[in-house]
Amino acid sequence: MTAFNFDRDRLEQLTRAYGQEIFARVSQRSPLLFSPRWWDERLMDWTMHDETVKSLVISADRKSIDVTLASIEQKVVRYTPCG
Repeated sequence: MTAFNFDRDRLEQLTRAYGQEIFARVSQRSPLLFSPRWWDERLMDWTMHDETVKSLVISADRKSIDVTLASIEQKVVRYTPCG
């Protein structure tokens, strides 16, 4: 079967299928080398595969949450009438 005697419905079907495949692949494209997204992915991979680094990141994150909660609590106490 040549391109000239293709059934129009089949051609439309194939065109849509190819278009969907192309757009699916574009949305899954990996980040450009050394772009911010590329660095984020490398750092995330590195921290999640090294237990020592992972525990340090989680510990630092917990401390920053504690600091944030403490500062919010201080402001609430300072600026509310019941405080």
